[in-house]
Amino acid sequence: MDYHTCCMDFCPRIGYNYMMRHSPVSTIMLSSELPKALDAFAACFDLRITVFNEKGERIITGGAQRQIPYCRTVKGTAQGLAACDRSDRTLFERARAEKKTVSHICHGGLLEAVHPVYAHHVLCAYIMLGQIALSGKAVMGKFAGLLKKKRTYSRLEVNSILNLFEILVHHIIDHKLVRIRTDEKYELVMEYMRAHFRERLSVADVASVAGLGKTTVAQLFRTCAGKTFKELLIDMRLDEAERLMREPGMTLREAAFKSGYDDPLFFSRTYRRLRGMTPSAYRQKTAAIVL
Repeated sequence: MDYHTCCMDFCPRIGYNYMMRHSPVSTIMLSSELPKALDAFAACFDLRITVFNEKGERIITGGAQRQIPYCRTVKGTAQGLAACDRSDRTLFERARAEKKTVSHICHGGLLEAVHPVYAHHVLCAYIMLGQIALSGKAVMGKFAGLLKKKRTYSRLEVNSILNLFEILVHHIIDHKLVRIRTDEKYELVMEYMRAHFRERLSVADVASVAGLGKTTVAQLFRTCAGKTFKELLIDMRLDEAERLMREPGMTLREAAFKSGYDDPLFFSRTYRRLRGMTPSAYRQKTAAIVL
């Protein structure tokens, strides 16, 4: 699989403009398969799908989809542009906090959805689906005529589109179509942690795999992930628990045990403290996408 680092130049082989992700320790890597996935989704629904870096800077837009005339007009004033920017950043913050697809109606009356992309448990990108016109939803009156030719969707259809969007994003994440290039030692210890996070694991165990001292590997985690070993280990376990809780028939007790927790009660307390809700509430919330 070919990968391309983000740069400011036009890439003729892929046909997209990229923006550099400025970071002293890692660079976003985009698979050559990513544009194909974005193009297909954008073409099916005549929607705009865009990848942003973790700072909210646009990297790539699927299907070479330009903003529709309605959105360009709404953003045509400094006030309108600022409102759109605030709206996007609010959605990015929600996606980062909830670590899942979130959606809202933007100030222009169209629906937008965002899903965060994590690599090595570090936020590296957001994928946004936008320009979704809802049937019967009021938009800015003086510009409404610009949406006459725009396809509209019912609430039921939008729920289906958002479910497919979430499947697409998980495909992108699972197949590493967006990833980060980091320190080789860091990638080595993260690979070991991903394979053994369900077990009793210590900093010393991880350090020995990379041939590093405990102090050095602790600094490596802080530099590359901005987190401690313990924080990364808990993130892995809670993320795995969330994946398991989305599976039909999986009990919360089983999810706790299979994600590395011997005590379901301790798991529930930890989950609530760090994710802001109980495991039961998470399961209920993810049972369906609510607009």
